Amino acid sequence: MMLSACSEKPSVPLRACPNDFIPAALLTPCPVPRFDVQRWGDYPDYVARLHLALDKCNSDKAAIAALLSTKAPLAP
Repeated sequence: MMLSACSEKPSVPLRACPNDFIPAALLTPCPVPRFDVQRWGDYPDYVARLHLALDKCNSDKAAIAALLSTKAPLAP
């Protein structure tokens, strides 16, 4: 008995939610550094910690954008 690979039914692309492709680690909120400034001299350290937190959040958003841009759009 021979089997044929031909089919009359065309394949239909499956639509998936974009959130299924994005790792949960990239979707978690970024922590805000605790405001523990007691003297004027503590501000530079606090500002540096804020910049690090913003850089981390921006890198997460860039990673999400890269993931979404690599996905080929599905035909309707």
